[in-house]
Amino acid sequence: MPDFRVTINERNPLLRGSGRAKEIYTLSGLVYCECGAKMVGSRVTSRGNTYSYYRCDKQQRTLNNCGTGRIKKDHLEKMVMDEIENKILSLDAIPRLTEVINNAISHLSQESTERLSQLKSVKKDLNIKISKLLDLAEQGLFDDLLKERYKNSVTQLENVKEEIESIEKASVTLLTKEQVSETINSLAKLAKTPENIRSLCEILVDKIIVKNEEVSITLRFAPDWWRRGESNSCPKALLHGLLRAHSVL
Repeated sequence: MPDFRVTINERNPLLRGSGRAKEIYTLSGLVYCECGAKMVGSRVTSRGNTYSYYRCDKQQRTLNNCGTGRIKKDHLEKMVMDEIENKILSLDAIPRLTEVINNAISHLSQESTERLSQLKSVKKDLNIKISKLLDLAEQGLFDDLLKERYKNSVTQLENVKEEIESIEKASVTLLTKEQVSETINSLAKLAKTPENIRSLCEILVDKIIVKNEEVSITLRFAPDWWRRGESNSCPKALLHGLLRAHSVL
């Protein structure tokens, strides 16, 4: 599946400092230490002050020094949001995003065509199988085993017919720059609540790797992500609605 990827390197991000602890770690599950372990939310209290970090889970559990240790939560989250806003949620990104999304839509359309061909072949085989079983039934050779095979084949045939109908009803339409721009603008105008930021990161961040002296952030913009559903928070629903409206789902 085509997607939109941007990798950036930021030197010397492991800055120490105070920051107000937050309940939501917006990058949870997306941040990895250079050793390969996930980095998890961690709070440290010193002299009455509480500091929030992303800390290597392996180091935290085993007390072994992997070289990275921890990175200040607010610093990393700001760095990631800055990249999202600059590389995706900006007018300059619209032409590139439009091209990437439409390439992905075309890819999905090709997948649907191939799947439809497979399903029609399966449908033909099932019809032949069911016909033979009915011939045996007319000859009085229908035992319990053949009855079960007939029942299963009919069920499979109904499922195949439903999937064929669903694919044939879907029409694929490429998106215009204006449509992409409208959605991007809607996302950019969202209130920067921890919940919305978390949703944006789940959609647009592929992986973050924290090394001793640098952070590598890989962004994405892959339409297949939103086929998982729209019963999510606002950013997911916006993008899901856009793609569903154009029969990408």
